Amino acid sequence: MLPLLPGFEGDIGAPGGSALQAVLSWTYKSLSRGPGSLIENLKRAIPDPMEYIHIGSLRTYNTLSGKLLTELIYIHCKLMIVDDRYVIIGSANINDRSQAGNRDSEVLPLSEHLGLLPEQKRKPPRMKIDLDDPVADSFFVGTWGAIAKKNTEIFEKVFNVLPTDKLKDFEELRVHVAKIPLSESVPQVAEEYLRDLVGSLVEFPLDFLCNVNLVPGFASKEGIVPSSVFT
Repeated sequence: MLPLLPGFEGDIGAPGGSALQAVLSWTYKSLSRGPGSLIENLKRAIPDPMEYIHIGSLRTYNTLSGKLLTELIYIHCKLMIVDDRYVIIGSANINDRSQAGNRDSEVLPLSEHLGLLPEQKRKPPRMKIDLDDPVADSFFVGTWGAIAKKNTEIFEKVFNVLPTDKLKDFEELRVHVAKIPLSESVPQVAEEYLRDLVGSLVEFPLDFLCNVNLVPGFASKEGIVPSSVFT
């Protein structure tokens, strides 16, 4: 789970959005773009990594002064589970800058499963528990993936949401934001679509601005500072 956009001021493609664009660039480089990215590394080991990975985000909507609005839900907590044995959870970023111990480090818990469990009494639980395997394809594809896909389609149909996989470059972005969304042109119809939302889960757009070099130019302060500031 990732935030749909970094938590920086400014608009993508606008002069004041260089910091947002810089962090977005490093996010995609780490995740899916370039030979050193997570997904490209996995492709060298398995044919289709996306059969095993789902990258999701959170989005919501509300009405303000009679107008339908949407906003991303910023995911701040970091969670990493390694081999079903180690769990790191907290607000610290999972990178060297936040966890090296000599920079802007934060404290977060590390839980380790040692494989030692107390003796369990064999008696039925007080409540009936019906827990299907969440790793099964029926859940991963048929429930989790299907909900994320449908919610994404609804938000894109009702609002001019950013980011979205439909926009591959800045020209497409400019045309997109100039359109009047359904939420403004026919709000009654928009509300009908929004009733079909299930929770807040949406897909993270891996192809957003994929034909654009998102690295800020040297004319901006973000283009001058060392890359270590962002990594």
